[in-house]
Amino acid sequence: MVVKRSRKKRKFTYKENDTAQTQRRAAGGGNFDSFMSVPFNYSPKPGRNRIRIFPRTWEDDEGPRHWSYTAYVHYDVGPDNERYFCREKMNIGDGRCPICEERAEVLERTPDDPDDVAWDLRAGPTEICYVLNRKDPSRGPIPMLMPAKKVAKNVCDISIDETTGGVIKIDHPIRGRDIMFTVEGAGKRRDYGGIKLAPNPTPISEDVDEMDAWMDQVVEHPIPSLFIDYGYDYIAKKFGRSVSATKTKTKTRKQMAEGDSDELPPRRKKKVKKTTKRRRPAASDIDDADEELDAPPKRRKKTTKKTGVKRTKKSSLRGKVSKGTATAKAAAQKSKYDFDEDEIPF
Repeated sequence: MVVKRSRKKRKFTYKENDTAQTQRRAAGGGNFDSFMSVPFNYSPKPGRNRIRIFPRTWEDDEGPRHWSYTAYVHYDVGPDNERYFCREKMNIGDGRCPICEERAEVLERTPDDPDDVAWDLRAGPTEICYVLNRKDPSRGPIPMLMPAKKVAKNVCDISIDETTGGVIKIDHPIRGRDIMFTVEGAGKRRDYGGIKLAPNPTPISEDVDEMDAWMDQVVEHPIPSLFIDYGYDYIAKKFGRSVSATKTKTKTRKQMAEGDSDELPPRRKKKVKKTTKRRRPAASDIDDADEELDAPPKRRKKTTKKTGVKRTKKSSLRGKVSKGTATAKAAAQKSKYDFDEDEIPF
């Protein structure tokens, strides 16, 4: 197809796209911070999976003498649920981690952690290694964040020969074994099952040139070299922790007490509930109370709404007194405790 060139100068100029960004979005990644300098990592799909582990390429003093590198990762950091390596446990940079500092303060305030806040802030262990996805070998070696307890531990268990007690070299490039497992669910609810080794050893690739190219790739980029350190201030900002507050609080009271510093931070005052004490009654109050108890109770006068005439309770000691007579009025006005000597009933 032939397109005629316009004489008018176009404002549009084509800009090349970044291949790494395209690969990253194809793997399901978005505009988030990648804590490893690779566009994507291996993520198993639901169903049957088959992988091959590459041998380690870091030196003995750079990491464990094992096919996987143990790393500690903080998950779900900030509103975008980012992932960052723990600078404290992995001794990255100056070794200060704002997330671990926040977790220590939470445990100091609430040691029981009833809301699991400290549990969510912990750095979880994960095993990182290069793997080859047998269902898609065109990508070559890809880093895999292997769950330490769900996968890595079970792989180590089945790597031990039950007969001889020796270790099967599952990561050997020529005489190694593939690993097969089943995945159910996705994300945090992903469950691994049926982990087992392939019955026969096989090379990583039947093509020698392809295998050499893959091995050169893992040698040039060992796992520890893929880690990205964003720095204390950047992680603290993403996490939502005040950087100025964390910089001033570099030492705890216990650390300052163990050193030569004379100035110690003030202790927090404990809140004491104010209780009102009951006043002990005086002797005069007791005497007044006794006099009130000895006095005869006063009777209430009842009134009727119809006539408005006051009526009092009649005191009948020798019988009923007829109404309207002076004797009845006088008897009604007598108190319960006001008797004549000849009227005492006992």
